[in-house]
Amino acid sequence: MIKKMQLPVILFFLLSAWQLYGQIIVNDNWIQNNISEGALFFDQAGQTYKFDTDFSAAGTAVFVTADNITIDLNGHTITFGTADRNGTIGINPFRQRSATALGSDDQNFSRTASGGSGGSNTTIKNGRIVWGGTNGTWAASVGGYYSGSHVNIDNMYLETGGQDAACVYMKWADINIYNSYCVNNSTSTENRHAGPGAIKSEGTVVAENNIIIGGNSAIVCGGGSRINNNVLRHSSFATNGYGVWLYRNTGVVSNNNIIAPSNGRGILYNAGEDHTASENLIVVHERPNSEYGSGLNPPAVRIRYNANNISFFNNKCLAIAGEGLTAGSGAYLSDDGGMRNHIYNNEFRALLTMQPDPQKYANAITFERQGTADNFANDRIENNYFGSNNYILRLTGFDGGCFQTAIHNNRLEWINGDDTYSWFVDAIEDAKYNYSYPASNTYVTPQALRNIKDEIKAEVQSLIAGETDNRDRYTFYTGYYEYDGFITIIDAQLGPDVSMEPADVYVRSGSGSENDIKIGHSMYVHCVDSLGNPIKNKTIQVHDNTGLTFYTQTDNSGNARLELMDYALVKPLGDASSTKETRSGHTASISGFKTVSLPANITGNENNPYTLNFGGQTEVSDAPSKPSNLRIR
Repeated sequence: MIKKMQLPVILFFLLSAWQLYGQIIVNDNWIQNNISEGALFFDQAGQTYKFDTDFSAAGTAVFVTADNITIDLNGHTITFGTADRNGTIGINPFRQRSATALGSDDQNFSRTASGGSGGSNTTIKNGRIVWGGTNGTWAASVGGYYSGSHVNIDNMYLETGGQDAACVYMKWADINIYNSYCVNNSTSTENRHAGPGAIKSEGTVVAENNIIIGGNSAIVCGGGSRINNNVLRHSSFATNGYGVWLYRNTGVVSNNNIIAPSNGRGILYNAGEDHTASENLIVVHERPNSEYGSGLNPPAVRIRYNANNISFFNNKCLAIAGEGLTAGSGAYLSDDGGMRNHIYNNEFRALLTMQPDPQKYANAITFERQGTADNFANDRIENNYFGSNNYILRLTGFDGGCFQTAIHNNRLEWINGDDTYSWFVDAIEDAKYNYSYPASNTYVTPQALRNIKDEIKAEVQSLIAGETDNRDRYTFYTGYYEYDGFITIIDAQLGPDVSMEPADVYVRSGSGSENDIKIGHSMYVHCVDSLGNPIKNKTIQVHDNTGLTFYTQTDNSGNARLELMDYALVKPLGDASSTKETRSGHTASISGFKTVSLPANITGNENNPYTLNFGGQTEVSDAPSKPSNLRIR
């Protein structure tokens, strides 16, 4: 009886060495019996492959050729690419051979010759995938040139290097990555316009609770992505490296991240629409590079190329410029006429650590190629803090000037290094950035977060400590390359020693440009007729001694917020500097009613508007049409 049971018992124990409780155990014996051309092929759909040993490969280490496979590294390490072949991958959810110009390592395996139909919904967790090469290209810890469905990554340490390397690169597949520590040691790219990055896909990326170190950009992603609660510390080696790099897509949400590159920029909106970014802490600085030298202006946020309906709010941004660095800006806008982005409730600070020169400057905000003379940009820029020790509002740059409608309720202030460092420490130690991690995390832990925060604080302190608030400084910078600067500023709050007078306008080019900087305030009014009845839903126009300056609609209660120009800083073409033109004689008119004078020094407020009595109706026809450069409020 015992002899009859020996064979089944032996078979059971042999099988259990490989497969236990529905899992395939990847141990030394399993690897020896299943390795093919130096790689492992996971081809059992719906199965969990659980490692019981480390694994090393000269090229790609693991191909996943069936759907719904889970790979549990169980604390072990996969080392890939030790032979420095191009396009090697740690784990490749494989659907189709690579089509890259450089070629891919899947070309070296007979089992991938006909492509594959699997790889969808691969899950990778609980271990390390590390590149073992020294000189390869397109190495990715997790990747595949084409792939479908989701790739899910959790509690992983991913490290890669070489030219155009990525920790995760899935081309068009969706990526969910959580609780993972990613290190990209790449230092070069064949084409920086392709957006090299540590995490990269043209599909949807959900990245939460990660720490990402290195890479030209941290995350390059497609529409619908969610980038939340991460530390993004990329290190750009080519132009336009950002923490979040977006190109012509929609609906990306970036919330509550620390974006603090050791060299690089914050968030890039290259066209696209309907994006949101809030509660991010962004500190940027950049060294000269081989393409542009010092001719760079790295910002915390860059919006350009017809980007529309971007909501950027409640963020804290610092740009550092100067010795050993390039220039820098808190915000950098190049929006076409009619674009309508909303930038509000942010803090933008920019510090320069040397006397300014044409390539070294610090702008709290830069407008460059913002709108046109015939079609002003219509971005809503309100309730922000703009601080600098050099230029607060820059109205021209290398690619163009500024034609921007009114910005509202912004505070302008001079800042210094020590106060800014204290502000930054308070910001990074805010409870919102004390991220909560699962207790099971191995790599992204509270101690790892503490180490990164301390490193960032030390870096910022070394760059700005002791910096004064009185570099050569101007409230406005204009006239670069003889470009024009037109903007209206309503209800600005000015910090100590900040003023908006002709002497506060720096004109770079002398007589070759025009400026028209209008300064004004709001007046809240309640519009009634001779009987005291509210005048509802009517166009109301404001004139001063220069003509029509503003129009809006009364609401259902007859209330409206008017904008009255107090003065303008004007530099006509041919003049070398600005002069101050006082505005007076403000009146308001509603078609069909008499024109009324607006009293000076009375503004009312939203809850207690000033009553304007327009009297009885007259025979006046419809109001004249609006000028092309005015915008309804």
